[in-house]
Amino acid sequence: TIGLGTKIPFGSSSNTDRGILLPADMQPGTGAWDGIAWFYASQGFLPTMPLTVYVVGSGRRTGTNERYGSGRGGYSFGNEGLFSLGGGYRTDGIMDYSLTLRARLAGADRFDNAVVPNTGGLWLTAIPGLNFKIFDQTVLRGTFQFPIYRRLTGVQLTTSFVASAAVLYTFN
Repeated sequence: TIGLGTKIPFGSSSNTDRGILLPADMQPGTGAWDGIAWFYASQGFLPTMPLTVYVVGSGRRTGTNERYGSGRGGYSFGNEGLFSLGGGYRTDGIMDYSLTLRARLAGADRFDNAVVPNTGGLWLTAIPGLNFKIFDQTVLRGTFQFPIYRRLTGVQLTTSFVASAAVLYTFN
């Protein structure tokens, strides 16, 4: 599957605190139109093996918010690429297993036509997961994301790990 789309700038990008414009990465919106391309492919190996492998990728070409910092050339977040390679192993028991490796490459942000320091980099993440079959059509999914490699530009705040849970329901 492949796709093309756009991110539409609905959220505000001009919020202030006590009269001071908040930094662009603290705004609810980017104020810019972005172009997005993505792809997805998967392959199952039933009936010989209960394994499915998949690859997912996306790219985002960011636009510029000309109104941010009015009269200063605008702000644009760095272009971004995401790539995931993963697999899932289905059992006939209560639990299924998955493992995904994700790479994120982000370019540096730009403001007033200059590179913004401490933005952009490379993140490699491992995401193991467990699916628990609660009922015939209901699954409880738990995942844990942890970094395996990072090469970030300058000093940046980034996550140490992410734990998540989801309830999935399949309609017949």
